[in-house]
This record gives sequence, structure tokens and C-alpha cells, in this order.
Amino acid sequence: MSGCPRPAPGPAAVEHAHDVLHDGGQRRLVEEALGRLRQAGERLTAARRAVLEVLAGRHEHLSADELASLLAARGVHRTTVYRTLEIFSALGLVSVRQLPGGAAAYHLASASHLHGHCDRCDAVTALPRQELEELAAVLEGRVGFRLDLQRSTLLGRCPGCRGTSPAP
Repeated sequence: MSGCPRPAPGPAAVEHAHDVLHDGGQRRLVEEALGRLRQAGERLTAARRAVLEVLAGRHEHLSADELASLLAARGVHRTTVYRTLEIFSALGLVSVRQLPGGAAAYHLASASHLHGHCDRCDAVTALPRQELEELAAVLEGRVGFRLDLQRSTLLGRCPGCRGTSPAP
């Protein structure tokens, strides 16, 4: 998922939640997710905590295999990772990005951003949620179609592949 430089942070840039975490932000994300598991009546296992910790500490979106490889040293079995991701996905704790021909990629769910996927270099860009929520409301009002923004990925070209800079 590289090939294009990421836009420099600025007023119009939107960054992943992982990019701006500091001073216990990762721990807060993990604790919030564990609280949601508790509320759903799910068990709070060491393996589930480990999956959350890795996802909270990584910027990139990880496939289940990548996550399993990272967790193998902590004694978490590959099958456990897959089952955990299924549960987390069903509960809305993780977002899944599935593109044609590629493995599903996971990250902790966040209301802060959506995804744009460059069809040339495969870079993933965080998109501002507010503007897309406005578009979704217009579409629903005009044609009755309700977008699932949490699971939507927009395809297009990133500024690097277009040879332009992002708007300031």
C-alpha cells in the first residue's frame, strides 16, 4: 500500500486515529473496545486484548494473516485471530476494508475517518467523514439509498498519482 507519499498534515488533511495517539490514547482505545465487549456479554480473553493492542498500535490496515503473524510470538493461534476478528467485526469494533482481488484488511473502528483507495498505487487515504455524511444524506433523501459509511471505500486517484498536491 505504498507508492505515493502521504499528504502532509494540514487543515484539510485527515489522519488515522492511530497517527495522533499519544499519552495513553492507544490504551484508551483498547479499554473502550473491551468495555464494548463486556456490554455485549463477550468474554475478555488475553487473546482478544492482544488483538486490540496490536490494532491500536498500528497505523496500517492489517490482514488477518499479518495480524496472526504479529501475534504468534504472544502465543495467539491463527484460528483465534480469525475468530476474534469475526466477533469484533460483528460488534463493530473493527472496520473491514475489502477490495477486489485482495485480502480483507482490519483496523479499529473509528468514527473519525473513511477510506479512499488509489486505484493506481493502492495507497489508502483517510477521508473527512463530515463531507461524506452530507453526501450520504443527500443520496438517501433523493434516491432512498442509504450508504454504509463505516464499511465503504471510495476508489480514485491519490494526489501523488495525479501529480497534484492536496488542498491546503
